[in-house]
Amino acid sequence: FARELPDILEAAKGGRTHVPWKDVREWLWPIFTEAHGQFREHFLQLPNIPDLQQANPPQLFFGIHRVLLEHAQLHNDKWCLPSSAAVFDPWYTDPETPLDHHTAWPFADERPVFVTFGSMGQHNLVDDPDVLLASIREALEACGKKGAVQWPTWKESYGENGTLTRVPYDLSFGWAFPLCCCAVHHGGIGTVSECLRAGIPQVVMPIAFDQNF
Repeated sequence: FARELPDILEAAKGGRTHVPWKDVREWLWPIFTEAHGQFREHFLQLPNIPDLQQANPPQLFFGIHRVLLEHAQLHNDKWCLPSSAAVFDPWYTDPETPLDHHTAWPFADERPVFVTFGSMGQHNLVDDPDVLLASIREALEACGKKGAVQWPTWKESYGENGTLTRVPYDLSFGWAFPLCCCAVHHGGIGTVSECLRAGIPQVVMPIAFDQNF
């Protein structure tokens, strides 16, 4: 900020914007520091760089147990909730059972690793899906596991040698995760919550936005 957006930094820290610096520091920083300008301009019809003097603090809803947020604060005394945050308990839809179990879930005798990158794959935010899935396939082969892959586009080469198998893109996490030994995903808050709900380990490979957090 100091190097590229000094005026915004000074105004926000000096309290001359509607959106306080604390909110920018805690969760709004990606819209300034990542390549969101084109998305804002062409898809949302908004200015390339947000105007903090005109905008009001956006409402941020946390669908997560309060105890997890309290735990985060205990381990990082510099972290705090944004001023406009509202915390709720996790919200879930009832798990939907697929109409055809054998077609939707071809893993009768083993617990696979579930691989999904959610909307990141759907919106082409994954730089090189071929390299990513090849790397995951190699890792699964090394540990003798199969992978259930939820991906919007599929090439036959992804499923070569039977390590990776595609599952329906709309398959419910609430139904599938309890049948898995682990999940590999992008770190979306909904996917994280479903892994916690199912009680399975998760390996997070963040792509963008707040997923590193």
